[in-house]
Amino acid sequence: MIRQILNRITLEPLIFLFTFGSVILDGAQIQTNLLLWKICHLELNYTEDICSNLTLDENNATMIEVQERANSFLMISEWLSSAPAFIWCLFSGKIINNFVQNTGVILLIDSMQLK
Repeated sequence: MIRQILNRITLEPLIFLFTFGSVILDGAQIQTNLLLWKICHLELNYTEDICSNLTLDENNATMIEVQERANSFLMISEWLSSAPAFIWCLFSGKIINNFVQNTGVILLIDSMQLK
């Protein structure tokens, strides 16, 4: 019975549900606001008043500078976090498809937890 259910589950819906859940749990807006504040206050040494009110018109130049640094940091961070998964997929995708189909799904989810 359980074997039949596992054989009917395809990889795509499982990956979608797992990814959707992890994106919701990450809380992207909170992390982004904290990152902007850290770059503004700790790296660029602006006052806390300026960093708390980056959206005001008088702080446009500061906001642009902070966003440029944040975008660079996030881009490099994304590259570094995606590289191991990409390399793992290159070498193990064909092997898992041919020999270990159901165990491959479990290995995929486990490897995503490493991120």
